[in-house]
Parts: sequence; structure tokens; C-alpha cells
Amino acid sequence: MLTHFGGSMKLRLQPGSLRLRLSGDEAGKLAHECRVENTVCFGARAEDTLSFSVETYDTGNDLLLRYQGRRIRILISETDAKAMANGRALGAECDIDVVDGTMLHVVVERDLKA
Repeated sequence: MLTHFGGSMKLRLQPGSLRLRLSGDEAGKLAHECRVENTVCFGARAEDTLSFSVETYDTGNDLLLRYQGRRIRILISETDAKAMANGRALGAECDIDVVDGTMLHVVVERDLKA
């Protein structure tokens, strides 16, 4: 059973990269409500889920990555979130050292089609 909850935010995972693509409405919600979240359910048990979110923070300019349990959180600056929402920027990206020099390229972007 594969069930999708939430909006249309898309998660793309590849070796060495993680990409979250937000619709225009979701980019606006992020700028105003400071958080957009989605969950994918892979089975009947509560632990058979993966949640992912983009949240804003007010200090710094880099993307931050937090992973705990079955939850991926990407933190983006309020400035970058507002620029995405009003069309001044398509998104933000950076390389994050996740452990001992292993880099993960992280991208948060606005979907131009949605």
C-alpha cells in the first residue's frame, strides 16, 4: 500500500542529492506560515511513513538539514522563502557535509509549472 498525504510538494532522492520542489501555493504558504510538510505512507503501521518538510528560520543564509527517525526537515532562510514566494528566486541550494566529508547536495525549488 502506498499512500500520499498532504500537498503536491515533491521529494526526489538520488545518491548524493535531495531535492524538494514546491508548488507556487506551497511557496506562498512557506513564506507566510513558515512550514510546508508532506508524508508518504508505505504500510498500515504508524512507523511505515516518511515525512518531509521545509521550514523557515530567521538567522543565516544556508540551507540546513535535520534527519531524525522517519522525518526529513530542510530549513531555509526567511529571506529565501519570501524570494521564492514572490518570484524573485527559483529556490536555494547548497552542499551539506552530512558525516565525515560525505556531501549531500540539497535543493529547495519552486515548480514553475504548478
